[in-house]
Amino acid sequence: THPHPGTESATKNLLVGTPVAMMDRLRDVIRQAMGKNP
Repeated sequence: THPHPGTESATKNLLVGTPVAMMDRLRDVIRQAMGKNP
């Protein structure tokens, strides 16, 4: 996962962080499949 500004509080992190983390992981998987390493 990657740090995202504005999700420092525990509540925001739980509500926003989980779906954002899933999108980050999906993006990383797609980049790896395309042969681009971060």
